Amino acid sequence: MPVSLATLLETCQEHFRKREYTSALDALATALCRPESERGPARLQILDYRIAVYLAQENKDSALKDAKAMIRTDRTDGRGYLRCGQIEKLNGNFVTAKTWYEQGLKRVANDSRKYASLQKQLEKIEKEIALQVSREKATDPMTTLPIEVAEIILSFLSYNSLHLLLRVSKSWNRFIRTVRPLSDTLNYQDTSKLVTTTALRATLKRLKSPTHVMAYNLSAPAAQFLYDRLQYTENFKSLGTLHLRMMPNFNLPFERYPLRNINLSHPSHITLSLVSRILKGCPELTSAAFSSIRSNSQTSPAAWSFTCPKLESLILAGVVNQGLHVPSSFVVSLVSLKRLTLSKVRLEPDQEHHQGQIDLRLLESLQILQLIGPNVASKLILPPSIQTLSLVTRALFPEPVISADICTPLKNLHYLDISDSTWPPFLQKDHMSANRASLSDLSLYLHPYGDRKFVELTLAGCFQNVQRLSLACQAVEDIDSGMFIEGFPELRTLKLHSAMITGVFVVDLLKAQTCKIREITLSGCDKVSSDIVEWAAHRGVSVSITKATELGSTRLREQ
Repeated sequence: MPVSLATLLETCQEHFRKREYTSALDALATALCRPESERGPARLQILDYRIAVYLAQENKDSALKDAKAMIRTDRTDGRGYLRCGQIEKLNGNFVTAKTWYEQGLKRVANDSRKYASLQKQLEKIEKEIALQVSREKATDPMTTLPIEVAEIILSFLSYNSLHLLLRVSKSWNRFIRTVRPLSDTLNYQDTSKLVTTTALRATLKRLKSPTHVMAYNLSAPAAQFLYDRLQYTENFKSLGTLHLRMMPNFNLPFERYPLRNINLSHPSHITLSLVSRILKGCPELTSAAFSSIRSNSQTSPAAWSFTCPKLESLILAGVVNQGLHVPSSFVVSLVSLKRLTLSKVRLEPDQEHHQGQIDLRLLESLQILQLIGPNVASKLILPPSIQTLSLVTRALFPEPVISADICTPLKNLHYLDISDSTWPPFLQKDHMSANRASLSDLSLYLHPYGDRKFVELTLAGCFQNVQRLSLACQAVEDIDSGMFIEGFPELRTLKLHSAMITGVFVVDLLKAQTCKIREITLSGCDKVSSDIVEWAAHRGVSVSITKATELGSTRLREQ
């Protein structure tokens, strides 16, 4: 009894899986001899199987003949066109393959599954043809573009990107090494590995007249090599930016460099004497930052009696667990300061004025003041120009001692950040009442003893125009919702941490007629149910809740 057509096709598949291609072709040849395979779907299926076997044998010519036979068998079936296109693509004939797909789209019904496959393959082959044409016409832009145009294009790339382009070719290397910033900048800020002397020497060799030197992660030999090179000021007569870390020492001729920006850091070599010397000897400085400063008993008060007329930004950071005292007269003398950051630094008051108070009102241009560390002076008088004030102090301030006659209205204060402290005495109601129209961003992480002052200022209407509030305070409860509604009528974004509230607090806020809140973030507020999220979403407010266990830290403890 003759074997059925289905059995022959299964036999072919089994031989194909075992890579017995000759036996698979024999089974298909037997199937083609059957009367039922002379035409129709059965013949198309057998030919399709045989094409797969031919392609496995890399016999593309025989496969193409069978694919064309499939088209002759049924011109409305898309399988023949797909096979012809596939084989022509394998032969590298993309244009011919595109023709087969286009012919198939003309003859195959639009609602056929093969019609969609033909469309997809046509889109792919058109992209391949376009890419092939672009590759054939590709030319080196460094040899065809005008130099001016190439320089404009390269000016949009970062230093690291330009550094990578040096490896493209010799012609690129010759041109790119002459383009800024590679031609005048030594930048080792973001290196993950220690920079060796060989790499440093190669970079310095490329520089014509260095204007920027930023070296943060140098090996000890490389740091010594750079230190020796910096001694020759003729090579750095245009040096405007100098950022150094972990140098052998900082006994460099800073006064001979036309410095405008300096940033130095070392756990043992940065002293107040060095800071004083640099600021005194570099009158063109506009920005200066010194980290890990150690106190120096040899620094006399006279060493601070100078001005740096163009200095706009100053960062002074002391060493942990070591007191660093800086005379306030030094800071006040920098009349052009716009930004001042003091970390682990204590300003020493001038006893002759205001009974030991530190008066910063002479800094008429000061806009940003950041005080970090436990040694922040409490007797501070701020200038009215302050726009951003950040206090990360870990301090318990005493009761206010500043008299009303020297109280400065902070009319320009936009952003206030107080972290881990009680309320500072130099930010009382008399200071805050004049800035209601300007203060828009408030971030408070209060010590429990500071909660009372926050409530007092809120009830006094000092935060009427605050739009963004971030508050970490356990004393906030559901009953305080009325205070928030009345005290923050312009609030758009609210972030609460470790507050003792429930969903009632959120409901009260959002149901208020004056409510403008659009985003609420609750972290460590474990009494708030997650059901409030969907309820608030229907009112157009985004609420996100993070439980204390998800924060990876414990809740604030009551003192």
